[in-house]
Amino acid sequence: MVILAALDVAPFDQANRHAPRWVVMLAGGLFVLAGLVVWTRGSPGAQAAGHAAGYAMVIGLAAVADWVAFGPGTRACTSTLSLFGFATWRRAPDLECRIAFGLGALMVNAIVLMMTADAARRMLGPGLWVTALERAGRAGLVVTISPFILLLVILMLVRAGWDGISRAALGGRRPDGKGG
Repeated sequence: MVILAALDVAPFDQANRHAPRWVVMLAGGLFVLAGLVVWTRGSPGAQAAGHAAGYAMVIGLAAVADWVAFGPGTRACTSTLSLFGFATWRRAPDLECRIAFGLGALMVNAIVLMMTADAARRMLGPGLWVTALERAGRAGLVVTISPFILLLVILMLVRAGWDGISRAALGGRRPDGKGG
């Protein structure tokens, strides 16, 4: 339906389309391609075709994420926060959308580099360019994952601090009342 809407075949209000036609076509095509991979699974040649389709799907995801993060125009997305069973959402500003999608886009781009390095190594053997692509992909993943690792470390430190404060308040006992 997304592809038909992009082609102006399906009834769809074009005023509600906030992406270029090629982005909508690509996003819809990724779902079609994934469906074809599942449908043809187990048939002769399906494994090689599945690898090629997987590579194409990751490149397609990278292209869509790159457009959202770095393309022209303003972006509108929502931000959701859930804590203890309560959730709140708000419309996020353009910069926040671009930062979030930018991290994701850079992460997928790094995966594309690593997949390209793996394919080149299989076809051409080891070499300087293959190693450079692989290192660039790994560096990209480290850079894009590091904010999440930092957040995890901060949360672990807060938890350890809270546990220490709880033990001190309970006279050296653990919060569950056992031991010391």
